[in-house]
Amino acid sequence: MSGKRRGSGEGGITQRKDGRWQGSFLAENGVRRKKYVYGKTRKEVQEKLARAIYQEKQGTLTRGDARQTVQQFMEHWFVNVHKGAVREKTYLDHLSRAKNHIYPLLGHVRLQKLSVQHVQEWYATKCGKLAVSTVDLLYALLHTALETAVQWELVPRNVCDGVKKGKKVAREAVTLTLPQAEHLIHLAQDDHLDALIATAILTGMRLGELRGLKWSDLDTEHKILRVRRSITDLPGKGPVEVEPKTKTSKRDISLPAFLVDLLKAQRGHVLSLRLAAGERWHDHDLVFPSSVGTVQGTKALFTRWKALLKRTGLPDMRFHELRHSTATLLLGMGVHPHVVREILGHSDVKITLGTYSHVTAEMEREAMEKFGGQFR
Repeated sequence: MSGKRRGSGEGGITQRKDGRWQGSFLAENGVRRKKYVYGKTRKEVQEKLARAIYQEKQGTLTRGDARQTVQQFMEHWFVNVHKGAVREKTYLDHLSRAKNHIYPLLGHVRLQKLSVQHVQEWYATKCGKLAVSTVDLLYALLHTALETAVQWELVPRNVCDGVKKGKKVAREAVTLTLPQAEHLIHLAQDDHLDALIATAILTGMRLGELRGLKWSDLDTEHKILRVRRSITDLPGKGPVEVEPKTKTSKRDISLPAFLVDLLKAQRGHVLSLRLAAGERWHDHDLVFPSSVGTVQGTKALFTRWKALLKRTGLPDMRFHELRHSTATLLLGMGVHPHVVREILGHSDVKITLGTYSHVTAEMEREAMEKFGGQFR
């Protein structure tokens, strides 16, 4: 156990000999004293501890009045509740979004005075400026934080529940046909992006997984690629190696001979980069490195990607939509959804069926037509 002394308001959780969980924290009210909370599970104690620390700080900050603002509450909620519930990348992303899009318009409002009208006006403003998915994420983030405020009996109800969400038209995903995919890979040779794009299309790997792919993950003799890590960009830290998105994201993917040949050519390209960089080269064993061997930056990669799309004359699309193209092409060829799920690394086949329901519906129609054709 660490000998570091906890500061006021910092808590710790331990399991007692009787099996129950215990949370404690140091409080300040003229005299330092330790306070305790108990529960049957660690999660229960974590929630009780966060609430107790919050209430202790409220007594210190507001001296009994109700002047705490939405921002002050959310700042505490982020550190003591949300941080322990999500991945670091998600936490930092949500924190950044709250600072940029929630605090400026709602942060100054007193928590107990926050009304449906406040949130409705904020929601309408964001709908006029941001993408549908971003607005939905912000709304869900605020709703989750306020749900904690309700549980802690700081407010009587969650005002987000009263917000009327207007009908939004989501952007339809762009996917490639087989001829378009072949055309894209062919023209990408001039930019040395052919192996990267071909791997994305033929394996359905996420960009983070592609950025973290190493030569040690490839078995060209047995034509197998192993997904074992991902690269994510954390604010203030840059590219960081992390575990894949889900347990099923760690997977082995069989490689067609066409892709194996492209990857062998990619090894030669990486060698040429290494020779050109000389002493500036950083050897991280990456299959798709930057010009000096480090992890490719997403900004530079997206710039090359957009320039390639313009040159090919193909529809404007996000790089992630190559993954959608993988699923659409495989399902369209009649590959079983469970096999597609394993290739993409989805945690449940329901995700595959739900995301690509338009393709599976067409498969069903074709199957029934074929089945019906057997009857006279």
